[in-house]
Amino acid sequence: MPKQSSRRDFLKTSSVALAVVGLYGCKSASGVHAVGQDRSRVFFTEDISADGLRKVYARVAAPDNENYENWLKGEPFQENMVESAKAVIDHFGKTIVFINVLRNMSVDCDCAGVKAAPVKAHDLGILASTDLLALEQASIDMVYKLPEAELHDLKERIESRKGLRQLSYMKEMKMGNNQYEIVPL
Repeated sequence: MPKQSSRRDFLKTSSVALAVVGLYGCKSASGVHAVGQDRSRVFFTEDISADGLRKVYARVAAPDNENYENWLKGEPFQENMVESAKAVIDHFGKTIVFINVLRNMSVDCDCAGVKAAPVKAHDLGILASTDLLALEQASIDMVYKLPEAELHDLKERIESRKGLRQLSYMKEMKMGNNQYEIVPL
């Protein structure tokens, strides 16, 4: 039987993992991590929306002297996301189950809320695995099998943002197996 964690232990280890994720995601932002500085910078916006979140993230995470919109659409951003996931996986080990819910798929992030682009793809289902790469590969394979009318916008968004780089980079980082078997339940 797996060892039970207290809520406090869970929060403590989650904080460590999130700090690692933050450091990986912001590794090229100069001046944000103020170790050894007289003052730290804290960025603020009153805009409590997806746009506000993007604005704050752009200032903290985007590399200096780069256009945030271009950086967000490029391979370095996708690689940062993979490195962040790897840090969490390395910390928690084999105690993680990954779940993707392929439902209400829109070209926008979940954080866009009611401003999100309309859903065009039908619900596909829920996938789960202890192998992140296998799960992500199976998910993208299922999405790419959608009828063209449902796939077009999703595929354009994935490819224009270099989203498939996550899969190839996970494989390079030996984060799992891109060969998988679907086990229907």
